[in-house]
Amino acid sequence: MHWLSSPLDRLRDGAREYADRGWRVAPAHYLSIPGRHRRNAKRRPLGDTCSCRDLRCPRPGAHPLSPRWAIDGTTDAGTIEYWWGGPQPWNITLPTGELFDVWRAPVDVAGRALESLRASAAEVGPVAHTPSGEWLFFTAARLGDEPLEVPAGLPVTYHGPDDYVLAPPSQQAGSGMRWWRAPDPADHRLPRWEPIAEALLRLARQRRAGPTVVPMPRAG
Repeated sequence: MHWLSSPLDRLRDGAREYADRGWRVAPAHYLSIPGRHRRNAKRRPLGDTCSCRDLRCPRPGAHPLSPRWAIDGTTDAGTIEYWWGGPQPWNITLPTGELFDVWRAPVDVAGRALESLRASAAEVGPVAHTPSGEWLFFTAARLGDEPLEVPAGLPVTYHGPDDYVLAPPSQQAGSGMRWWRAPDPADHRLPRWEPIAEALLRLARQRRAGPTVVPMPRAG
């Protein structure tokens, strides 16, 4: 049963499921157990230690294994088995800007955006969330559109061409990323990006203007 599988099994199964959808995947570094790896006979400091072994890593467990991730990303079952068939619990990188884009926002902006989208009967696709409280909205890619820059100062991040996101069940800060609304195995369509981006940016501007009550998103 899925609930009895190990974290490594879940990562491998997740990578396979994304590849089955046609989403390219590539391995990312992971958080190693503090103190397990040694350097110069000294234990590393407690905290989040990246498998890249850089003590000053700015994104522990949250960056691709290879600088060639954009080229190495694949849907090939044999390559995925090679990457996730060993003992290393590599996190999962999804290149964006190809079949989908991703819009990242904090939980307060995301929760209000979801309520707004529900009220307007706008379509919402896959939505994931991280242990740190960031929510990721997957939409159709903006292929052929003009480059987009989110206004400075807004807590919304756009992941488009030449970018990537980690995908569930990647592990961050001792806990895993999770789907609030998982991709539909039988339906590969994704919602238009415009309504979701508009809702997130509008509510992010309102957040900047003053404090608001934070609704927790209802189950997808």
